[in-house]
Order: sequence, then structure tokens, then C-alpha cells
Amino acid sequence: MLFSIIVTIFNGEAFIASCIDSVLRNPSGNYELIIIDDGSIDNTGKICDSYTDRYDFVKCVHTGNQGIGNARQAGLDAASGDYIIFVDGDDVWEESFCLDKIEEEIKKSRADLYVFGYVLRRTKSDGNKDHHFTVRASSFEDWRDNQDQFLSYFPDGLMFFCWNKIFRRQCILDNNVLSVQQHMEDFRFVLDFLKGAKKVVFLPGEFYCHIKRGGNSLTSTARQGMLEGHNLCHHIFLSLFDKEHEAMINQIMASAYIGTVNHQLSFIERHEDEITSLRILDNINENDFAQLAFRHYHASSFSEKISFSLIRNGHFRALILYRKIVTVVKRFLSSNK
Repeated sequence: MLFSIIVTIFNGEAFIASCIDSVLRNPSGNYELIIIDDGSIDNTGKICDSYTDRYDFVKCVHTGNQGIGNARQAGLDAASGDYIIFVDGDDVWEESFCLDKIEEEIKKSRADLYVFGYVLRRTKSDGNKDHHFTVRASSFEDWRDNQDQFLSYFPDGLMFFCWNKIFRRQCILDNNVLSVQQHMEDFRFVLDFLKGAKKVVFLPGEFYCHIKRGGNSLTSTARQGMLEGHNLCHHIFLSLFDKEHEAMINQIMASAYIGTVNHQLSFIERHEDEITSLRILDNINENDFAQLAFRHYHASSFSEKISFSLIRNGHFRALILYRKIVTVVKRFLSSNK
């Protein structure tokens, strides 16, 4: 069997059928579909079981709720295919994702890792808004031999996720790559995989649709582990590449730290668990890895330069005020067009 497709889901009764159906558009053949129901307490489990009743190549594993990293590991433990494809249960494959074509490419190149583009869809009350992340076709016999070019695929986030990739399972097994439960668990898995991988192929095409939905705020306890996850990935990332690429890696990681800052600010602006958010922001301001990343970050616009200056100097209350002013000005300008 060539592919093991691992779908992980928790309380996704409204989404899981669309996800599975998007995979099943590919005719049955050289793949198995493994669904990990991560302790759902709604009708997700029943929906998943209905597919196992209809298709002999679909199986569902029900686990206690333990998070996406551990759920993916349960899928890996049950997998038997030569290549692993991860799917989040509230996302879908684009119609252009054709396993037969991927199989043809694998027969030609036999790479350890395949990477493809994706669509980011943000669901809002006024309709869906799509952002497209494309991949330029390229092939690396050993990614270490051309680190400059390989790093050029990181800034747009293409390398940060598991769901836009196809992993050779034997490479996972040979190098004891585990899917762990932590913040940035996707990037941690990719980085750990790259330690033992050589050949990487980038495929043109946006095959995956990642859907950002509202209402997925983390608990205070979980959020306080964000910085540790970022730091660990930052450390591994630096260790994988030659010293001369340190500045580029720090710049790439700065975007992740800034994203965490913005995430915490949104909690404060909604008056939601401000104490925890302020503690996390203070920790970022005092964190050596974050400050190392910030020293190499280049803001692209005047507004971003102001925001970044406030972040770097720990002026988070001032940043919240500045964000409000920018929002008001944008609304005023928009209404007077």
C-alpha cells in the first residue's frame, strides 16, 4: 500500500463528513484512510464509524482526548502505507488533489518528503476569504547541499505545517520521529523529520484547503506553554542549518513570536483572561530566543515598523492603543471613499 491518510478530529460533527468526502473523491486503490476520533463527545464518532461500515479501506480509532499531536501518533502507529499524509478533520482536500498523479510523481522521484501549496480560508459572517500559498516546483537530492534555496521556502509558512506534505514512513520509523503534543507540534514534526531526510520535492499546485474557524481559544494553561514550544522549534531549526544561515532563521522565527504576541493582544482586547496574556507577553519580552529573533526581523511597512518597535520594547498597552487608532482610521477612510 502506498499511502496512509491520517485524519484527526475532535468534536467535529459539522465538518468531518466534508473532510472525509474530499479524500474519498479519489477512487479506492492504493491507500488506506485512518480516522482518529480524539475523544469526541458529540456525534463525530458515529459519523466516522458510518464510513468504516461502508468502506473496507477506512478504519476509525477512538481514543481519549489527548490533543492533535498524540492523535496523529495514534494514526502513525496504525499506518502501514509507504507514505503518510496528515489531514485535519475540519479541513478539506481541493478537487485538484489527485492521488494517482502523486503516485506517478513518487514513482519517478522516490523522495523522502513532498511539499505542496494550500489555500487558507478564513470563515466570516460576510463570506469566505481565501489566501493562496503556491509552491514553485523544485527538487533537492539532499536539501543540505543547497541550504540557501531550501530556506527560501520557509518564510511563507509552507514548511510550518504537516497537512501540506507527504512523508515517507520508513524515514519516520528509521529516525524515530514522533508526533508530540506541544505548541507548534506541526513544525516540530517537520524539523525532526528533516534531521533524517534527504530528498525533498516541491510540487506546484494548491491541493489543500486549511480553514480557520472562530471559537478555538486555548485554555490559560495551554497558552502558557506556547513560548516553550516556540523556543524548542527555534533551537532545532538553528541546529539543522549551517551557522551562516542563523540570521535568516531568526527572521523566520520572529514571525512566529510576533504571531503569538498578536494572539495574546486579541485576548486582552476582548477582555478575556488579561492576566494570563500579560504574563505571556512579559515572558516573551524577557525571552532570549524571542529577542534573538526580533533582532533580525525587518518590518515591511511604516505601520508594521511602529507595531514591531512597540513589541520589541515591551510596550504592549501602547500597542493595543495604536491598533485601535489604526482600526478607527481605516474605517473612517473606508467610509469616505
